[in-house]
Amino acid sequence: MPVRHILDEQSFFISETVVPCWRRKVLTSMKNWFIKHREVLAYLVFGVLTTLLNIVLYALFSRLFGYTAANSWGNVLDNGICILFAYVTNRAFVFASRTQGREALKEFGAFVTCRLGTLVLDAAIMMIFGNTAALLKFCQAYPKIKEINYGAVANKPGSKAFDQSVFLTPEEQADTQKLLDMGIKIYSQQTPTFKVVPIDHT
Repeated sequence: MPVRHILDEQSFFISETVVPCWRRKVLTSMKNWFIKHREVLAYLVFGVLTTLLNIVLYALFSRLFGYTAANSWGNVLDNGICILFAYVTNRAFVFASRTQGREALKEFGAFVTCRLGTLVLDAAIMMIFGNTAALLKFCQAYPKIKEINYGAVANKPGSKAFDQSVFLTPEEQADTQKLLDMGIKIYSQQTPTFKVVPIDHT
């Protein structure tokens, strides 16, 4: 029998039996892994979606109602919408809950209660540091602060760009200069992986 014919038969055997068998094992293992970790994966996915919704709503409120509103009542409304979104998606896709009536209300109450602490903390932080004037007063009262990350400050009419995500009005620039004069290091860094951009002059 010619060597080429033998090789062709071996190739056919591998392609028709070995490869499909290996492929089935890999696909079965992947399927079992996803089934086993479905709840965790779904929780992570909808957690990311909730965070994205929070960012989009903040940007929308900031554009429609202004920076101050977005950092006060807009922030509370934003968080409320995100909590409802998280509850609905977690109930339907993560925990696959089928409770009805009073049990469903108790479940909803427990879910909201667990997140109220985050909402209150977030609202308090935004109320205190939602603008440079409040930030300046806080630093003057507690002068031990050495660094401030502006993160993102929305673009407003008459503002000057200091970074792709930091825009300061003349009043905010004046507050920032006072903070710099106090020896406080000010910079912009939206996430830990982003480059640190110093804001060392106004």
